[in-house]
Amino acid sequence: FTSTSAPPNDKERLFFLAYGQNWCNLDRPKSVGFNTLRDEHAPGAFRANGVVSQNKNFARIFECPSGFSMNPLYRCAMWESVESGSGGGQRAGGAPRGESR
Repeated sequence: FTSTSAPPNDKERLFFLAYGQNWCNLDRPKSVGFNTLRDEHAPGAFRANGVVSQNKNFARIFECPSGFSMNPLYRCAMWESVESGSGGGQRAGGAPRGESR
């Protein structure tokens, strides 16, 4: 890349950083406890990390070690894209084809 262009992963990193900043906040411990009991929504950190930890591109771009919290071995898959005849991909629930949980 040239000095005037961003490195290849920078735009992708910025996408995830912008997403995470949407949930960025600083709560006092007392308010966390109060909100946990009364708010049906998960705290921001869980809303941000829970989503990106299920994204293979996030793990690739930020080089997260396999098997760690931000790059789990099994991911939740709502929809899957399987090429015909490949037999690969993941089922809903995150277990690879041919395996059950």
